[in-house]
Amino acid sequence: MAKEPRSVRFLRRIVKNEAMTTDPIEIYNWRVYLLACASCFGGMLFGMDIGIIGGVLQMASFKSAFGTDKLNPSDLANTNANIVSCLQGGCFFGSLIAPWFADRFGRKPALLIFSAVCTVGVIIQTASSGYIAAIDVGRFVAGLGVGAATMINPLYVSENAPRAIRGLLTGLYQLFETAGIMLAFWINYGSLRHVGGHGAWQVSLSMQCMPAVLLFFGMLLCDESDSYIQAELAEIHAQLEFERGIIAGASYWARIFNNLGITGTQNGLFATGIYGIVKMVSCFCFLLVAVDSLGRRRSLIWTSIGMGICMFYIGGYIRADPPKPGQAVPPAGYVALVCIFIFAALFQFGWGPVCWIYVSEIPTTRLRGINVSFAAATQWLFNFAVSRATPPMLVHVGRSGFGTYFIFGSFNFAMCVFVWFLVPETKGISLERMDELFGADKHVSEGLDLTTAARDRQAVSEKQELADIEHIENV
Repeated sequence: MAKEPRSVRFLRRIVKNEAMTTDPIEIYNWRVYLLACASCFGGMLFGMDIGIIGGVLQMASFKSAFGTDKLNPSDLANTNANIVSCLQGGCFFGSLIAPWFADRFGRKPALLIFSAVCTVGVIIQTASSGYIAAIDVGRFVAGLGVGAATMINPLYVSENAPRAIRGLLTGLYQLFETAGIMLAFWINYGSLRHVGGHGAWQVSLSMQCMPAVLLFFGMLLCDESDSYIQAELAEIHAQLEFERGIIAGASYWARIFNNLGITGTQNGLFATGIYGIVKMVSCFCFLLVAVDSLGRRRSLIWTSIGMGICMFYIGGYIRADPPKPGQAVPPAGYVALVCIFIFAALFQFGWGPVCWIYVSEIPTTRLRGINVSFAAATQWLFNFAVSRATPPMLVHVGRSGFGTYFIFGSFNFAMCVFVWFLVPETKGISLERMDELFGADKHVSEGLDLTTAARDRQAVSEKQELADIEHIENV
């Protein structure tokens, strides 16, 4: 008998589900990991695009080049909101057209196309000196690529991942996204510290094309999805993040840290860099030790409660004792800063990676094409709304914007209630059996193929019969 590879032995120690013990070890090979990592550069693309812009908007060189330093606080908030939300607007439309491209041309060609589209958008932004309209257009074009990639990437990985580690590999998308956000924060900090002058903002914006280029060349090394090749019988479309403030936060954390008493653009960007590290390390730990063992449902429930508590504490602190310019941050303020980092860690132990995983598993076979369009479009629509509304909220919703945190905290508690009543557990369940889990086998309609699910039920029944026989013999 061949010796079990070390990588498989490692997986058995950290992944605790039935599929890990029953599926053949040959499916856990280097090609699977290469495919997942190469395609998940789309997540890094997403993270860098939403992470870099927040720091760029705070740079003096950007304000001088585009005249935003002459605007009053209200007009500045609206201008920044428009710049940030243009990406989400492009993502909304990109997510709507992505299913057609993925089905018509295949997952791999679609990712190649949209990585090129995103690169064009970055070039427009970098060459937009003095023209805010050009920045808006460039971010919208980049958003088309980002929105499409964020939908196709989890689909592509989940179609090719072994079921025992599907959560781990699909969750790599979120890990790459947090890596992109972390890199974006440190790129902004490095540009401001070492480049300086009028070119700092252009250096930061130009670096957004790095993950797009890596995605393009990485996909050249990968094969087309097996599910697409086999007559598209098992499309696994999806991308949905529930309504919450994390996307807006990624674009405005420098402003939020300043709101809590971290003064100076450079200090604010440094704090966002630490925030990015916390997110990335937390996501890595979750994917390594918990995602396919702890389960989807439990992760979502407990983390939503913790995130809600963090948001309510920050809002309460700003309401009761807001930071005062020129004064040291009080002890309660440091607790509020810690709450931001705890919020980041909790998000990566639940709603960050699990949403990508869950929605790539659950759509019914017959309706996946429709599901993906509505799910992805809904996600980006709310991302657009949150990104557009956050700057005015921080200015107008209560003193120093304390009400903003109460609103986002309330959404977190509402998410907990939603999961408790409506979200079943899916860890370790084959994609073909999802229809059974959600009750589709009770109402079989024309075109709904449950052959594999039936075979699974038969196999379980046979195992149970064998177990009963062995029990009788032992007795």
